[in-house]
Amino acid sequence: MLPLLMTNSTAMAAGQNMPPPIIPAGSADPTVLETATFWAALFAVLVIIVLIVRLVPFLVDKALDYISTKFGLKPRNQAEKCEEIARLNFALQIRKNLPNPPHRILTNSRDPVWEIELAGDKTAYMRFNDREFDNQYIVYIDAEKFYYHWLRSTDGFHKCPTRAKMPLDRKYAGAETGFSHGRENPVPLAYPHITFTGNEFSISFTNGITRTIWLIANGAKSFPIEVREFSQAELFHGLMGVGHAPITGAELKM
Repeated sequence: MLPLLMTNSTAMAAGQNMPPPIIPAGSADPTVLETATFWAALFAVLVIIVLIVRLVPFLVDKALDYISTKFGLKPRNQAEKCEEIARLNFALQIRKNLPNPPHRILTNSRDPVWEIELAGDKTAYMRFNDREFDNQYIVYIDAEKFYYHWLRSTDGFHKCPTRAKMPLDRKYAGAETGFSHGRENPVPLAYPHITFTGNEFSISFTNGITRTIWLIANGAKSFPIEVREFSQAELFHGLMGVGHAPITGAELKM
């Protein structure tokens, strides 16, 4: 019996008439798997790129600081900070006049609102929106003195950047957007604290750190802050206050 031989053309014709392969139930479609693998790989690459972009400047700074320390020099960031503190100290000593306190304005809002004077004849607006007025205090702050004391602060978590580096803060763009709404939607007041350790003190925040950075970076002359204890209000007013004594919640209602 002669074997049956199939020519190439016959084989191709037979292959064309063959039904598509049957994928067992519960198995994934290879095309779907390839697509999912592609997008997963692309996402991983993007994550790596973002990490590199964020980490490289940090690693460069650390490397430069290590080199500075190795050769007996001050770390670069520390040197910049010391220079800025010295500059501020001199400027505050020769300054003849204190800034005016922020101006409270009348609006349709039930919340007290203040107009903040910025550099370049610009203004910003802030509001006090805590309903427990009687338990709060408002202190008008000299912005340059606050910046000076914050730079000198020993707090390790809420470190103050130098003014030149403030726009690099990761939340700075969000603060910029918040202040851009003007008097139609004023930004809430910051809520900082003073903590003493021996003869040194540090400034930290419950909220409003980036708002405060934005105000200092944009040349605010003075601004109001919110505090919850009278002792804190006295400390802030004594160290860096401007204008009259802290305002109580009852006074804000009047």
